[in-house]
Amino acid sequence: SFKGDASLEALARSGDEAKLRAALAPTCKRRDAYDRLLDSLLGEAAAAGSRGACALLLRRGALAANELTRDARGRTALHAAAAAGAAEVLELLLGHEACAPTAGPREDPLDLGDGRGRTALMVAAEAGKADACRALLRGG
Repeated sequence: SFKGDASLEALARSGDEAKLRAALAPTCKRRDAYDRLLDSLLGEAAAAGSRGACALLLRRGALAANELTRDARGRTALHAAAAAGAAEVLELLLGHEACAPTAGPREDPLDLGDGRGRTALMVAAEAGKADACRALLRGG
């Protein structure tokens, strides 16, 4: 799982946008800590397939550094959504500039491997998630 506050992680997985929004209001005083928390929660919401929670977290500043963060197993939010077969979440994430293909020094987000070297597309294919595979192929 992604590291963060357990109660916030549960809210992110639940998809209850109103409760998640209220819980995020008073959170962290340090912006860098808050950004890391949002990125972590984005992974949880992506793993649960909650498009609404992911959209809320992106609006609040998840992926503000325009870089996908990884959980303890090396997975990004793209990997988490792919494993869940959450095509709508993948489409949302792929529309964010942090997931845009790049010609610069940063690795293309669709080419990022998890801790086992698997891309999000490989994760979706191994899990038999055809809709997620199609969303990833359209995205890159």
